[in-house]
Amino acid sequence: MMVISVMGMFMRTSWGVAVAQKVYAVACWIATAAQNALNISYATFLALTGVGIAVIVAAAAAMWYFTSQMNAATASVNQFNEATSAMQAPSTYTGRNILRKGEEDIYAKGD
Repeated sequence: MMVISVMGMFMRTSWGVAVAQKVYAVACWIATAAQNALNISYATFLALTGVGIAVIVAAAAAMWYFTSQMNAATASVNQFNEATSAMQAPSTYTGRNILRKGEEDIYAKGD
């Protein structure tokens, strides 16, 4: 009980009010610093989460693009192979159907 009455008497003086105000200001500064630290931590978490999601989306888009390019290349090679296998080959030399003048006679002679 004596502590409360001493504090009450202390707060009645202007010096006591000034000290109490300084203690309150320090407490508010500490609370503000803690709140700002939590806000910065939360903002950093949100930013890094957003960047992480963006990286995952970008990687998925890159994989899709690479896959589509590989599919197009594979289709092109398959079409080329079909076209070359369907070419009508000369009697002895397969793979070409364009002959120079007299070339077939050379193949026929066996030279």
